[in-house]
Amino acid sequence: MSMFVCALSLTIAILLASASPAASERELYQGAATAIAERDLPRATVLLEQLVAEHADGELAPIAAYHLAQCLLLDQHPERALDVLTHWAPRIERSATTD
Repeated sequence: MSMFVCALSLTIAILLASASPAASERELYQGAATAIAERDLPRATVLLEQLVAEHADGELAPIAAYHLAQCLLLDQHPERALDVLTHWAPRIERSATTD
């Protein structure tokens, strides 16, 4: 899990330097990162689910969906994680290739 927290922290640092994501999108992502760092996966899951639902077209949605699937797996919800990845995989892949 420490690599996951490290990757999430790096993503947040990069995003804080950018003013492009909407404030509420960024706040949800930061809240989820804090919850993950505190090992509060249920709260992180709720925040990430809210982010991908309310900001589906946002800059952070693909990476939030990826982290949501990780949280779901770590919290023993593999079916839900698979559903998230199935739905978001094309955008996650596009996001990874354009970065």
